[in-house]
Amino acid sequence: MEGTVFVVLLIVAILVSLIVRRGQERKIKEKVESIGGEIINIEYRKFFAGPFVIINRISSVYRFEYRKDNQIKEGWVKFNLFSSDWILK
Repeated sequence: MEGTVFVVLLIVAILVSLIVRRGQERKIKEKVESIGGEIINIEYRKFFAGPFVIINRISSVYRFEYRKDNQIKEGWVKFNLFSSDWILK
């Protein structure tokens, strides 16, 4: 019984994590498209947080590449619980 509860909770946690990550990637794509760019690549960064010095357990950091005006550019975003910090180069 206890093992079954643990497995169910683990599956729910994984599903919630996947849903959150997919939503964050969608927000990155929408942001880049709003400035006239096109996403090339999105990377989730757990340990190397790029320009963000301080991150906590509930923060998610992404590095992404996008094309705008025939140039490949780099961007970073840190999603917190209720906000996000963007760096577009």
